[in-house]
Amino acid sequence: LSTVQRQSDRLAALSRTDALTSLPNRRSWDFELIRAVAAANAAGMPLTVAMADIDHFKDYNDAHGHLAGDALLETCARQWRAELDPSIFLARYGGEEFALILSGSCSFGAPQHLEGMRRTTPPPVTVSIGYADHDAPRPIVATVEEADRALYAAKAAGRDRVLGSPTRPTDRTAQLG
Repeated sequence: LSTVQRQSDRLAALSRTDALTSLPNRRSWDFELIRAVAAANAAGMPLTVAMADIDHFKDYNDAHGHLAGDALLETCARQWRAELDPSIFLARYGGEEFALILSGSCSFGAPQHLEGMRRTTPPPVTVSIGYADHDAPRPIVATVEEADRALYAAKAAGRDRVLGSPTRPTDRTAQLG
């Protein structure tokens, strides 16, 4: 019975984890996003969603091969996880795209946390990051779309940068006083 339970626990963990990067996968992201929104709403705390994309990853993969591309994804994930506050939820969203949930006090410092992530991206690649603050009762899907638009604005502005959503206030430092 204990063997079956261990195998069941292992399968459950595998279903929530990206095999390549060992980060939570898209399924875990979807679950955690709903949980984080409910917790932030209940506590009246801020929540920020960010989307990150490795710049020119396809070119890197084509030039160096899929094994090198996989190694790069693993290295990025490891370095970002080491840089980010443990309370920040980082997941592999798909391909070379990653998603983050910053809640509570991490949300207040979102630009600084994300800039630290950008700076620790291993050369020769860079990363573009877009983020948006969530405001209840707005649907969280609208916030994710807004963060995605900010990501594409970061890419259009030259890549290798962190940009907040242009349609929402993203500097909460004034709220701290």
